[in-house]
Amino acid sequence: MLLETVFGVAAGIVTSVRLFPQVYKTVKVKKADDLSFWFLILLFSQALLLIGYGFAKPDVYIVSMNIVPLIGSCILLELKHAYSTHAKAFGYEQRSHNVLFTLRQKLNAKTPNLKKIFFIHQYNSK
Repeated sequence: MLLETVFGVAAGIVTSVRLFPQVYKTVKVKKADDLSFWFLILLFSQALLLIGYGFAKPDVYIVSMNIVPLIGSCILLELKHAYSTHAKAFGYEQRSHNVLFTLRQKLNAKTPNLKKIFFIHQYNSK
């Protein structure tokens, strides 16, 4: 029984922290194009279903070990949406703030139409 508990707790800890490296890298590089949307949906669904199973069983370990992966998958889904929305909205691949800021400075748009085209409100909010 003790060996079974050790393996169960170890597996739960690994399950709980498995998404932290990906979240860290995604935030660091500010790019989520390589993450599959359907993979993230499956991760979210798996954690949600295991939490439901843990409540139905009832098993506190199953529930508690899947709350962190549920939160991690939500964070990754939000990061994918945030970074992908930026890239799609402006027709660029993910680029740094400096490149877009320099482009906007060089254009120095005086007319309202050009300002609407090249105004990047996301960078002004930072």
